[in-house]
Amino acid sequence: MSLKVLNRFPGANAAVLATDDRAREVVFAPEPRPGPEALWFHLRVADPQPPAPPPAALRVRLAFADAFPGGAATAAALRPVYRTRGGNWQRAKAATALPPSAPETPASVVWEIPYPEREGATDFALDFPYGPEDLASTLRRSGSFWTETPVGLFAGGAALRRLSSGQPPTPAPRALYLVARRAPGAAPSAWALDGMLEAFSRAHSAKWRVWAVALADPAGAERGASGEDPAALARLRSLLAADLGRWAAGSRPELLLDLDAAAPGAPDGATVLAPAGADPAAEKSAQAWINLFKQALAPDFAAEDFAAAGPLPDGLPPPPASAPALPVLSLRVPFGRIRGAQASPRQYREIGQRVARAILSRW
Repeated sequence: MSLKVLNRFPGANAAVLATDDRAREVVFAPEPRPGPEALWFHLRVADPQPPAPPPAALRVRLAFADAFPGGAATAAALRPVYRTRGGNWQRAKAATALPPSAPETPASVVWEIPYPEREGATDFALDFPYGPEDLASTLRRSGSFWTETPVGLFAGGAALRRLSSGQPPTPAPRALYLVARRAPGAAPSAWALDGMLEAFSRAHSAKWRVWAVALADPAGAERGASGEDPAALARLRSLLAADLGRWAAGSRPELLLDLDAAAPGAPDGATVLAPAGADPAAEKSAQAWINLFKQALAPDFAAEDFAAAGPLPDGLPPPPASAPALPVLSLRVPFGRIRGAQASPRQYREIGQRVARAILSRW
């Protein structure tokens, strides 16, 4: 028996602190990449020569739990996900919080998941990962509805890729622009966008022109980053400003919608953030959208306090000069729990589908 931890694959993030074959335990902590936030984790554990019979469980210990965003109590309440070879992602059972052995010792949290099978591995992640292969699968199912276009490069050469639904036959169609995953670790927002993409491709609306950025920080998602990278956000703002100008040409811009994930431990329903101090006409239009989205998501997915005002999310440019009254909203998808129940990709996607259908129904 010799436990091996793999942490160098796309989307992985785990600093391995120890492996204990006797205790059948792996000790890890997520790394901040590149900023101060250390939230997202995804690791893979294998045992090339597991004992026979195999152990009942593998212990996965999160170190420094009191330094986890939200603290040790938030970490202990998490229900991360795991997947065995050939299986589907499932949520882990409730964690065991291990109090410090001494006042100067950091707290830790332990989950038990299935032990890896021979010639197999068990993946363990903060939440259901969403990668380029998931997006590619959705695009294949949509036929030729979506066209993917690179619209600029980040430092290091990663391309910002934008999806477009084409130009509907309606003269000057209504236009929607979607942005997801400015924070690379916000995987729930990617699943919500996935649901929106499917809903729009099924509807084939002749009235709407939809453009979408599914991975707003592709390099960050590739390296398993958690939070927003200031340098990448500055570049994203520049690239989006140029693309919004293209999007607004020949259309009637109606909404710029950002999709983000709430922090673990936050209220477990979807919320909407509206930038404060916007153009009065934009504020009025934004409120109409907020009311529509709340109606679409209640009672299953909307938080009690659904709307809040705040600054324009980092990375988003101001409305284009040709559409100064364009409303800008940020939809925050719950992380892990929705209205008291454990969340699944199906529920994340349902949030997106409901929002998309609400948009299509407005006119």
